[in-house]
Amino acid sequence: MGKNASAFYGVSIRANGASVRIGANTSVLERACVMATTSPCVIGSGVTIGANAQVHSCKLNDECVVGSNAKVLNGSVVERHAVVTPGSFVPENQVIPAGQLWSGTPASYVRDLTAEEIDIIKDSAMETLELAEAHAFECEKTFEEMELEKEELEFEERKNSPHYFDPDIEAGRSGRIYSSNN
Repeated sequence: MGKNASAFYGVSIRANGASVRIGANTSVLERACVMATTSPCVIGSGVTIGANAQVHSCKLNDECVVGSNAKVLNGSVVERHAVVTPGSFVPENQVIPAGQLWSGTPASYVRDLTAEEIDIIKDSAMETLELAEAHAFECEKTFEEMELEKEELEFEERKNSPHYFDPDIEAGRSGRIYSSNN
């Protein structure tokens, strides 16, 4: 796995007879399966593999997207800036050309992506990378650190309540004393 690559919960990465290589800044989301059996599975940089997707002995070039629940089978190639939509099925030895949107079972060409959509691919990869980094940071905290943060948050919530009373702030101010004798 390359620098800043992430594999989220429940991901299975298996090299059964061939190698798996995952590039930098690539995210493999929850419960996805990446497997190499007959030939290597090569995944480029800045790739997003959606939740529960299955990627088998194929090549995913830089900055492409395989949607959730999609399947990309042996020998297939998804070129740079291409998108396989969620739930699609890419059969063996299929080539998804650069900058195209493919969808269906089996996946077929839908249309070319716009420049804005290609930018979204890059932005999405970076957002997922930031999420993975934030998650890793939170997971490194000790129980004591988490409890201290919880106490500080609860104190801030109480302090911002309209019913909060701080004697140090209120000292010297005319009070709210009610007497039935007045």
